[in-house]
Amino acid sequence: MVVDRLSKGINGGDQTHRRSIHPAASSLKPHRAAAPWERRHLCTPRLRKCPGETTIADRDTHPRMETVAVAKTTAHPMSAAAPAQAKRKTRLTRQGWLFLWGSVLLYVASLTSQSSLLLLLNGIFCGCYLINWRAARNTIAAVDLAPPESESFAEGGSATQSWRVSNRSNQPLGPIEIQRDDSSEPLLKISGVSPNHTGSAVPSYSLVRRGVYPHAQLQVRSSHPFGLIEARRSLTVRGEVTVYPAIYQTDSPPASGFEPMVGGRFKGRRRSPSGSEFAGIRPFNPGDPLRQIDWKSSSKGHGLMVKMFEEELSGRIGLILGSESAPGSTAYDDAVRAAGSLIFAALDDGHHVEWVSLDNPDLASVIPPFTDGEQILQALARLQPNNQPASSQVLELALSKLSPKAAVCLVLSEINAEVTQVISHLKQQHRRVSVYLPVGTTTLLLPQDVPVFHYSNREIQRST
Repeated sequence: MVVDRLSKGINGGDQTHRRSIHPAASSLKPHRAAAPWERRHLCTPRLRKCPGETTIADRDTHPRMETVAVAKTTAHPMSAAAPAQAKRKTRLTRQGWLFLWGSVLLYVASLTSQSSLLLLLNGIFCGCYLINWRAARNTIAAVDLAPPESESFAEGGSATQSWRVSNRSNQPLGPIEIQRDDSSEPLLKISGVSPNHTGSAVPSYSLVRRGVYPHAQLQVRSSHPFGLIEARRSLTVRGEVTVYPAIYQTDSPPASGFEPMVGGRFKGRRRSPSGSEFAGIRPFNPGDPLRQIDWKSSSKGHGLMVKMFEEELSGRIGLILGSESAPGSTAYDDAVRAAGSLIFAALDDGHHVEWVSLDNPDLASVIPPFTDGEQILQALARLQPNNQPASSQVLELALSKLSPKAAVCLVLSEINAEVTQVISHLKQQHRRVSVYLPVGTTTLLLPQDVPVFHYSNREIQRST
């Protein structure tokens, strides 16, 4: 009896118990067996992946995918793949046009001769075009490019930093060319990239004029594998190339306002307790530091003796760079090169340099001696000319930003009556002034006691 009740409670009361827990179970339709084409879908749920993300199924079946995803997230911060809506363009190459006309001739010949062999050859040609079209489009779609965030070199120099090229697909990529939108010369020529691999290559390009060149839009091209059809894609990347003005050897401009400074290149008349050139000894005085004592001389019995050195001086130079330039003229670029060369020559001689450009006379830069010139070159590379001649008001504003002890060095592209008036006023104040002008510029308006220099593309000479 007990066994019958238990079996009845289990079997007979199973449905009542399920209905009490799941009231809606009675309204559900009976489950039908899945069709063969539906079983895979039911057993293996689809997971939607975001770009650069791996799923559990990927980690099980493709253990390398996880490593590739990590490499993408830790890629160069300036890398920027082309947006999803970027248009791809395809065109026939010169070789493709030749083969196309050849296939047309074969088709005409097959119609006239009714030869199936010619139709077969024509079909092979069409298959090559289809394979080339598909492979080239897949190649340009799987490329990621990451140029360096910033790169710099002097005028006429070439790129030295490598660019990172990644293959996001599971298939090897064929030959690729990358070029700028405003140039027909390729920046990079890559023979191929392995699947899920990131490599590096140094682009081959040179820039001959100073300035800042953003990468912006690039073109990715490929005609893999047969060279019949070329596919192109626009690639938006970030980063820029800064081209510094070419600096050449020249003499430092005249300086004034000399002050004692350790490491200065000019000798004074006095003696200093510190320096690089030994000048002699003297008796010890109260207050002299102990590190100045010359123990070898003091051991001779004449009392404590201290070492003395030649006084080292450093001057001050205030450089004013004009911003005037005629359309199509290279005089302003020559003036920027001359200004940069004079600044570095003055720093090498141990002078304090203050410089200001007339395009922004409110902003003056003070450069201590022996300073790294990276910031100076960056500022010179970004200067832009204007067509307004230098006026006395702008010059007076620029002079007010300079130290009154500094010698004034004017690097101008042209000279006029207002500039000559300002120079005469400086000479009346007993300021030391030097003027730098392009080769061939007349200097009749300048005072006779003002030294005048002429600069060209890579040279500065004193006017005779």
